[in-house]
Amino acid sequence: TNSFDVKLDDNASDKGRLSARFSYGRPVTYQAPIFGLAGGWAQGGFQGTSVQKTYSMGANYNRIFTATLISELRVGVAHYHNDALPTDFGSTASKDIGIPGVNIDEWTSGLASININGGFNTPFVGYSASIPWHRAEANISVVNSWTKTKGNHTIKWGADYRRLRDDLLQTQTINPRGQFNFDTAQTSLKPDPGFVQPKTGLVNNMASFLLDQPSGGGRDIAAYFPALRGNQFFAFVQDKWQVSSKLTLDFGVRWEFYPPPTPAFSGGFSNYNPTNNTLVLAGIGDNPKNMGLQKNWKYFAPRLGISYRVNNATVIRAGYGVSYTPFPDNTYAYNFPVKQNNQYSTGLNNFAPGITGTGQFFSMANGFPAPQLAVIPANGIITNPSLTQNNIVIPLNYKNPYVESWNFSIQRALPLHFTLDVAYVGNHGVRTSATYNLNVPTTADQMGLGRDGRPEYQQFKRTADTTVFFVGYSSMYNGLQVKLNRRFHNGLAITTAYTMSRGMSFQTGDDGGLWNYINPRRSYARTDFDRHQTFVQSYVYDLPFGVGRKWLNRGLAARTIGGWQLNGILTLMTGTPLTFGANGSSLNTPGANQTADQVAEVTKLYGINTPVKGGSAWFSQASFVQPTGVRFGSSGRNTLSGPNFFNADLSIFKIFNFTERVKMEIRGESFSVTNTAQFSNPNTDVSSSNYGYITGAGGGRGLQLGAKISF
Repeated sequence: TNSFDVKLDDNASDKGRLSARFSYGRPVTYQAPIFGLAGGWAQGGFQGTSVQKTYSMGANYNRIFTATLISELRVGVAHYHNDALPTDFGSTASKDIGIPGVNIDEWTSGLASININGGFNTPFVGYSASIPWHRAEANISVVNSWTKTKGNHTIKWGADYRRLRDDLLQTQTINPRGQFNFDTAQTSLKPDPGFVQPKTGLVNNMASFLLDQPSGGGRDIAAYFPALRGNQFFAFVQDKWQVSSKLTLDFGVRWEFYPPPTPAFSGGFSNYNPTNNTLVLAGIGDNPKNMGLQKNWKYFAPRLGISYRVNNATVIRAGYGVSYTPFPDNTYAYNFPVKQNNQYSTGLNNFAPGITGTGQFFSMANGFPAPQLAVIPANGIITNPSLTQNNIVIPLNYKNPYVESWNFSIQRALPLHFTLDVAYVGNHGVRTSATYNLNVPTTADQMGLGRDGRPEYQQFKRTADTTVFFVGYSSMYNGLQVKLNRRFHNGLAITTAYTMSRGMSFQTGDDGGLWNYINPRRSYARTDFDRHQTFVQSYVYDLPFGVGRKWLNRGLAARTIGGWQLNGILTLMTGTPLTFGANGSSLNTPGANQTADQVAEVTKLYGINTPVKGGSAWFSQASFVQPTGVRFGSSGRNTLSGPNFFNADLSIFKIFNFTERVKMEIRGESFSVTNTAQFSNPNTDVSSSNYGYITGAGGGRGLQLGAKISF
């Protein structure tokens, strides 16, 4: 990594001050391939070089107009450009070994991916489908704020404009250099009902490769460069009112406006319309470039804060606020034909090799025919797109989610330099962004029908998923937070914090999907990251030895034993939630998560590792069983907590003063100093061979020594 920073300060007058900065960084990351230029499966095929150029610049101008009126203007630009390239990028490796039609430009340069399925890691040779990529993001911000003091009021107001640019070229559905899949059937005997079934196995997959008989494959086509452009506008006004010597009120409101983003070029967005099974291309024909998303001018976010000083030792505070969030980044309407590919599947039957779009056998020797690009209709509407292609829907009536937050706290000064804070903190997520699959059963009468239960299969014979980004669901958090602080005095500072909380939501993970479509109320449960209790103890302690200290404050002992500082952090947390899953084959309901039947109370046995390795189960396995029939299991989502978390970090510092100008700091740090295992959650799928067992852990001790000389 090479980087530099430049900073400029200019005090042009007593009333004006200008400050500007510019930062540049260029990190380069390299991962060596396992098979040289041929790539291979190491690191999931991510083998090559990533180069990122990062620019960050900003200017800040403060102007004092009068003793009671001040203005601030800030301009900022943050931009990065990242290129990740496979090691053989730019080569004609596929052409050189006799695979024609692959290396047709720089984007498709290098070796095609060869997958020998059924036991070999993928790719056998070649590189990940996710590389190469070209990515760039830029955020431009202009903020102007004003502060006016009038009597016992301090009034602030201002405006904020932001420009967003997001570019990502990454064709990762199949592989930009093409992919060949080799399976069992192409070199196995066709089963004969009247005889013993022939044995098949890994050797058939290898034989298919040696005989160049792929079952199928294909390649991605970089026809478009997906790119998003957006603007955001904000304005606010706030008043800090010192009502009395004891009471202070803060109240204000913020207005936020998020115009619908647009693509950098016409046709750069492709939105699926589930009502008529069409793809609508933005900016082509009569289709608006912003896809027709509704504008919302009513995003007002009020804020209120109250602080009351009961006496010199006690303060009561309370607050309420609303915060909006923008559309989650990196996800938008990049359906076909923004992303295109050519796929070649098996021929007349599963035992025949793959067939290309031109009707010839698909093989490494025959290679790829010329890319078949999508034909774009003049009206920008593609009718009857592929029924097996997953599509994304951006709802035209999308409304930004927001969070209502509130708190109430009491702060009390205690003897011996301690301060106690006790607070209740809560928030309520409204329209929290959740992914939603439109093409899965949502009623009980659609259960057990397989693909026939999919709504879009019944209407269009469509079997692929249709994902909406996003549908709004609510979430809730309530927490008790207690903090006991000791201010740094006589070489000792202590912070003790305890939180007891509960987070609830409908979705899995951040921006995750709905857990149960048939009965959405079953989805409402503890968040996947919820921990009921958290305790953190930290301290900084200057040992009482050395110059200016209580003991050993002179001579050699003062210079060697004295001057040491100890720092430590202890973290204790209860476990994250567990959901007990099961095989969903009997359920036969696409998109449905099956859970186990709970038949007995759960007993935690705290066993570690599998029986093969001398371990035992972490909980009573007989408490859950596989359900049968077309019904959901009796257990719910996130019903039990996994292993608790323990971690202790310790460090020790000392500064040696060689001369008045030359100093050396040495430090030793230990992460997880006790080497206590931080166990992963046990396997909770009753259909898994590892059901009930913990097979992973972190928390290994790490030691770090360092020295720094300053002069």
